[in-house]
Amino acid sequence: MIVDLEIMKQHLSIDNDLTIHDELIKSYIQAAHKHIENELNSKIVTSSEQISECGSKKVIYFDESLRQAVYLIVTHWFENRGIISVGNNVNKLPMAVDVLLFPYREHFIG
Repeated sequence: MIVDLEIMKQHLSIDNDLTIHDELIKSYIQAAHKHIENELNSKIVTSSEQISECGSKKVIYFDESLRQAVYLIVTHWFENRGIISVGNNVNKLPMAVDVLLFPYREHFIG
């Protein structure tokens, strides 16, 4: 897994002894990883050994900025998993996610 479950639970302020949400959090971590790859049209890798598995996709090494983006995405999904939220726009990810992903996006001029 790209982000450690225990660290993610600390970020969510969930006691590590409380395991009722573990599977949900793990699935959010995997989905956030995939979401970022899709947004950047890239493959995220944590080691050079994984590069050969990427084919023709652009490769991005998992770094602290991407880790923070995963934390923010998982937190957003975890805290807004209900059907109804009054007074909040829960459909859009926090702007900080866009800021963290901006340097990895392809930018075209003209």
